Amino acid sequence: QQQQLPQQNEPAVRRLPSKPLIRMTGEDAPSAITMSSNWQDGVNDSLNESRDDVAVDEQQAALSKPRIRTHSRSVATQNQSMASDHVLEMQTFAQPEKCNFCSSLMRGVFRQGMRCSRCQYMCHASCAPLLKQGHQTCPSTATGPRSNPSKGRGMAFEGLIWHPKPSGVRKGWEQALMTVCDARLSVHELYDSMKRKGRDSMGGHGVGADCVSSGNSIFVDLRDKTVEATSVTEADVIHISSKELLPRIFKIKYGGSHGVPAAEHLLMADSVQDQQRWMDAINKVCRIARELPPSAAPLACEPIIDSHFFTELRKIECAARVGNTLLLGGATGLYAVDFRAGGRRFEIGDIKAVTSIVVLPGQQAFACLCGKSCQVRLLNTQKALRLRDDGQKLPETRGSHLVAIGFVEGKPILVAANRKKLVVYSLDATTFVATLLSEGTLPAQALTLAVTPYGVCVGFERMFTLYDIEQFRGTPLLSMTEQALRFIKDADVSVKLMPVRSFCISPEMRGEPLGSAGVTELVLCFNSFGIVVNRIGLLCREVELKWSNTMTDFSLFYPYLVCYSSDFAECYNLQSGSLERIWAIPNIHVLGVREGLLMTSYGNELHCVCVQDQREGAERFIVPERIGSSGTGAGVATGSAVAAAAAIAAANAPTTGSSASISSTAGAAGGSAAGSHHSDDDASRRESTASGGTPGLMRRLTFIATRNKDKDKEKEEKKEKEE
Repeated sequence: QQQQLPQQNEPAVRRLPSKPLIRMTGEDAPSAITMSSNWQDGVNDSLNESRDDVAVDEQQAALSKPRIRTHSRSVATQNQSMASDHVLEMQTFAQPEKCNFCSSLMRGVFRQGMRCSRCQYMCHASCAPLLKQGHQTCPSTATGPRSNPSKGRGMAFEGLIWHPKPSGVRKGWEQALMTVCDARLSVHELYDSMKRKGRDSMGGHGVGADCVSSGNSIFVDLRDKTVEATSVTEADVIHISSKELLPRIFKIKYGGSHGVPAAEHLLMADSVQDQQRWMDAINKVCRIARELPPSAAPLACEPIIDSHFFTELRKIECAARVGNTLLLGGATGLYAVDFRAGGRRFEIGDIKAVTSIVVLPGQQAFACLCGKSCQVRLLNTQKALRLRDDGQKLPETRGSHLVAIGFVEGKPILVAANRKKLVVYSLDATTFVATLLSEGTLPAQALTLAVTPYGVCVGFERMFTLYDIEQFRGTPLLSMTEQALRFIKDADVSVKLMPVRSFCISPEMRGEPLGSAGVTELVLCFNSFGIVVNRIGLLCREVELKWSNTMTDFSLFYPYLVCYSSDFAECYNLQSGSLERIWAIPNIHVLGVREGLLMTSYGNELHCVCVQDQREGAERFIVPERIGSSGTGAGVATGSAVAAAAAIAAANAPTTGSSASISSTAGAAGGSAAGSHHSDDDASRRESTASGGTPGLMRRLTFIATRNKDKDKEKEEKKEKEE
């Protein structure tokens, strides 16, 4: 029962069944778009709206849109003629659903909202108390505040759209659901598309060809001034199979500010008329959303370095921050970039295959998981940065896959996990030399590891456990006696609830006086939700955090929690549970959790960005403008920066030229690339020379020449030893 597109040259494109998934409202709305009339007119809904019309619309929506039951057992329908309160139960919806009370989308992939077992009325958990206050009875189709464009609230429009397959437009297009709700644009993939990718769904029941994923593949905040919907040219879609599809294709442009690289996403409408209406609708909502008040979260993405400045960035797997120095680890070694010295880069010791770096907070020590045998090295920060010391090898950690460092009862502790084995070291407070303290066995393989003031927090599937570092007595952090936490144990076996990260919130972080008897809270982050408990596993806060998609990692900037997905990052407020900000960042790879260090790639360029806290007293990178990522709004690629990149590339070449040849090569590259920036570079050199310093370019060239001389000396010494 599937229909083919009118174009005969596009066999890879398939349509959904003829029965429309999304109902049509409005006179001018295209067949694939559902437009809210008040968003379309840009005015508020009238408070005197007829409740009978609303009831008819809601009933039509329920009939036209197929419902997916999340439980295998059937729910018996009660006699709806009897007036009583709603019987609301928390549900996991397999596809996006709208709240019948506020009309906003119930986002998330697990326990998105509540449903009445009698009349199938659906609403947010936060909207449920408002139903009781309004004395609404069951059955009921009464609604609360509808879409309000002046406040960016409610569903603006939704509809079916086509987006490229993961392998590109050359392989064809897939149909998806695009929604604009609460001034945010999101694209939800279809289940048949997700099956081809081999992904697991959180819903797990009733999967069909016309079902939509509850998670987002694209999530963009329309309050960003860079978001725009525009048409495309032949240069934008050179690999398209048929040029007849070109008038139906448009693109969503986003990023390019606040340290986020500029990116775009191609979409295709069903017809040329729908393409123009899609673009007009999105741009109209963008103009309204930009007038909304900005987010209150004092966090911003700022560029650190890019692949032009650091050529080995493609091989980097992890990163950390020590003061204003950036530590980078990868397959080629352990590197440090000192921003206090103009971005001077050097290699630390003879350490290879670095997969993880953890820093002891506020102290001069850090550890890394490195080598073919995955062994932990403990390094003193001053010795590593000044003397290039290799640090101390910990032989008991051979074969480890996780490492953590922190304070337990005020004492520095290092912990490493090797599958089911846990090794604990105590660190000297002055020399930071590790001493084996204890070893223990875990009931299963550790998936996450963190050091808290009360012990070591280990994450297993569906569980976090707090262990004593001496006797290894485990305390479950999810108490099954807590009725609000039983959903974790009762969840279906097909639903994968994997632990990702755990954080500790001390009373000092909450602003309580030092030494107060406040409770230390633990934030437990799963891939689909998050909760806050105390040390014995009881809930500290009633707020249950629900992510918009399956998350891969997290960073804590109390009271804000930043969540990372594959193509966007979200910022949640732990006190209210609300979503504060979204960064649409393509191809995210988390390098450092504690510092919010990310690597993102778009096209052939790689960028290292950092989520920085803008509040007073917060630790943050201070990056020179010439080192900042070019094209992301924080730095300008001047001639000296291009020359420095050329000099580093020349130094990394397999030649052993002298410093004079390297200087001439870099100077030629800088002179040809500087162009109109020549006068600015001369002024900067004169200013630097007058102040008694050396220009940043000359410092880098001097360091490169010195490094090459040292390598030549090492080669000569090796030859002499062999002879």
